[in-house]
Amino acid sequence: MNIYRSLYRATKGNYPTDRYGSVYHDNGYLVATNGYILAKIKADYSPELEGKIIAPDGKEVNETYMKYQTFLDAIDLMQPVSNCNLFQACKNVVRLKNPEKNNISLRPDFNVRAKFILDGYELLGKDAELYIPDDGVITCCMKSGDSRVLICKTDSHDAFTVDEAMDIVIEKKVKKAWYEK
Repeated sequence: MNIYRSLYRATKGNYPTDRYGSVYHDNGYLVATNGYILAKIKADYSPELEGKIIAPDGKEVNETYMKYQTFLDAIDLMQPVSNCNLFQACKNVVRLKNPEKNNISLRPDFNVRAKFILDGYELLGKDAELYIPDDGVITCCMKSGDSRVLICKTDSHDAFTVDEAMDIVIEKKVKKAWYEK
């Protein structure tokens, strides 16, 4: 897995500043965000990259990176939850390709984009632990070792529960031969 490609893919989009969607090199960690997902992944990289922000096109970004650590410290206020079927449930929701209902419910009042959960699993691995907050906190966190991915909840109330998402069946399109048309 190319960690840079995964970070760029997870945080791509159109942003008002170049530091969003770019990768910051900070004390042995790669940090990237798009405003909805914040990833801090432990990685080995060249010492020349320390403190630099690199855009997806490979160019250096001459900006100061935001103070992100306070956001990641919020995991200390969160409780771990069981996520036994969460990976497959999120895959089913994303495969459905429904722009109106693309969220997964982690609890009745806490919905997140299924794609962001899958991005977290891609960056951290399928054994990542999931933490959700008590009331009042607007993010959940995935953790594996020293690496973390913080995901903002969505305002949408239209979401699948994990059980509902596990029941989604994606019908495969069957191509007809030229003589069957």
